[in-house]
Amino acid sequence: MVYLETNKLRQRKRYLKAEAIIKYFKGNDMLETEIMCGTSNDLVTSDQSLYEALGSFEDKSQIDLNKLVKLLEVVEIVSYNATFKQPRKILTPKRVDQLNELINNKSDKKLSDESNTADSNANSNLETKSDVNVKPDLDLVDNNESKGDKKNG
Repeated sequence: MVYLETNKLRQRKRYLKAEAIIKYFKGNDMLETEIMCGTSNDLVTSDQSLYEALGSFEDKSQIDLNKLVKLLEVVEIVSYNATFKQPRKILTPKRVDQLNELINNKSDKKLSDESNTADSNANSNLETKSDVNVKPDLDLVDNNESKGDKKNG
């Protein structure tokens, strides 16, 4: 997730990247609680991230339709083109592999951290929240994401 500031009220929003949405469908407890209980009204994603997340599932039956409906209800979905001033990109097998690798690497890291001391457990908690990047000086998104999107096109 990346923090966004909207122009209307300069309210801070948390941007859900495609990998965060995939984790939600695969059972990320923290995000699932926020969305399913409707406890957060500051979540936003783009049509591109949602498209990448849903398109990356080889077995579409893994997508829980109840979770999808709740995500659409709770999360504000913005136009990628209008927000980032870039055309949407076609989801390629290479991008699907990158998303799966990101998710698997973070899951592997979390599992290894949980087997260590309490300090390591604190770090693993940070790893589970690694999709959250605080960028107070940016209005839209951090440079790493937009550079990554250009490379992944």
